[in-house]
Amino acid sequence: MTPDLIAPVVTFHQQLTRLSAAGLPFDLGLQHDQSASSHVEILNAIKRVEDALRLRVELGQPLVDAINAATELTPRHRASLLASLDSGDAPAIFESLSQPARSRARVLRQVGISTVQPFVLMLLTFLAFILLCLTTIPRLEMFYAQLWKQPSRALNWLLTLRDTMPIWSVLLPVLFISVWFYISRRSSLGAWRWMPGATRYLESMRLANFADQVATYIDRGISRDHAMALADANLAAELNTHPSDAPPLLRWALMGDLGDEPAENVFRFVASSYRQSAEQFSLGWRVVLPAALLPIFGGALVFAFGLSLFVPMIELMKELTLPRGI
Repeated sequence: MTPDLIAPVVTFHQQLTRLSAAGLPFDLGLQHDQSASSHVEILNAIKRVEDALRLRVELGQPLVDAINAATELTPRHRASLLASLDSGDAPAIFESLSQPARSRARVLRQVGISTVQPFVLMLLTFLAFILLCLTTIPRLEMFYAQLWKQPSRALNWLLTLRDTMPIWSVLLPVLFISVWFYISRRSSLGAWRWMPGATRYLESMRLANFADQVATYIDRGISRDHAMALADANLAAELNTHPSDAPPLLRWALMGDLGDEPAENVFRFVASSYRQSAEQFSLGWRVVLPAALLPIFGGALVFAFGLSLFVPMIELMKELTLPRGI
């Protein structure tokens, strides 16, 4: 049997697909918004890449050159394959591909949790208003009829809502479900950049993941410059071209006097520092957003429901206390 010329790539991809099928998220750079790649997307990307690499290698191109030249590969996917050929340490490479995706998934869960209370309050208010339309409004209408009076403007508005309840009681839940579905499909942090601290969080996590991957590759015997290129080719090029413009901690790791401290330990310290900074920025949606959204949104709902209940009753009391004939 003729040996597969891209056997190391196939072996790496087989392990990757097994882990992806088991539910571990991976970011291969397939999405423009940097969200995790689905299992189907990973399978499709692997098939395209292996077909392209196999063709190039069969034409006589060395495997490493084929990987560097293949346009079917994203930068992250290319870096992971080159790192697997250089170090042979697949677990460390899988960790570098999975850690950013896990970090983003954790933040998105926090975003979802922060919006649970407002949505629950909205649902309860919706059910309470339906109950109001079914019980209180008919009684108020009956009182006006017994008094031979025309319903007030507020009650007329509520009567219109009661008469159209078969329509809006269906449309509003459909709208709510549509919004929820839209938000759930936009499962990338890029969709939440409007939130307090989101942009700084994303940048801090990008730098943290970069430093962590560099440390991992250096641990496996890869040189610092090569490790940086494998971790993030674009960021490494920026740092090498304009090192003075690098973020302070990375500039210190690259140009500072580190003494006898191993480079991998320095980069791990940098990664830890950026992650702590990212956690501070994430307070915007973990603490500030729920604390502000619930009183404002909930207060508006309670205020609207209170007006719907008490204004018609006050107008009815006014009708009862007016002198006869006025």
